[in-house]
Amino acid sequence: LAISLHSTQQLVGEGTPLVIFNGWGWPNEITKLAVNLDFAKASSQAVAYFLKHGCRAVFYAGRRKGMGANEQRIEGFLAGLGEKAEPTVHALLDAGELGVAGTLDEALRVSGDLRPLGIYTFNDALALELIAECHERGIRVPEDVQLIGMDNEHFAKASFPSITSFDMPVELQTHLVAAFLMAQMGEELDEESAQLLDSYLAQMKGHELLIDMEMVVRKSTQND
Repeated sequence: LAISLHSTQQLVGEGTPLVIFNGWGWPNEITKLAVNLDFAKASSQAVAYFLKHGCRAVFYAGRRKGMGANEQRIEGFLAGLGEKAEPTVHALLDAGELGVAGTLDEALRVSGDLRPLGIYTFNDALALELIAECHERGIRVPEDVQLIGMDNEHFAKASFPSITSFDMPVELQTHLVAAFLMAQMGEELDEESAQLLDSYLAQMKGHELLIDMEMVVRKSTQND
């Protein structure tokens, strides 16, 4: 995720087949398998949730330095908007450029008097910072602003209000990577690992294996 294709080739050699995780757009000739969390699908689900629960304007607050992971979130966010028949007030905001206060300012400016508005954030840390900014200004969460984060960090449950987020099945992801590598080396897998790997490989599109994430709904998006 954090290393460019060119840099990786310099490290491992141009002809070395790779198994990667959370890396997108790598060419088939060097990527044997990409095991990726489906950030795009989760982002689309975040938009659908906002719209279903009354949000009249929706925003993605990202971090450009997140590179491929940020791009996947943007792709899913726009796809989610595209599934709605009527146009929705929205914007892509770069929190790294605008800062936390500036991100909230821009969301409020673009949305005008439309309430509630929904902000889907690059991660839970940014969602927590936005909640703090809302508290300082007397903006109600979730009555005025709804927030959905990513990563399902421990503090997401403990914050006030608690943060709706997506749980990342990293253990499953690494299990699949390890099982695939062992199988490629001719190692015998235990029955559970073999069945798990086969079930996911059967769902593959090209050389990319996508893993769904689960939304954990909490008070940052619930009015009751």
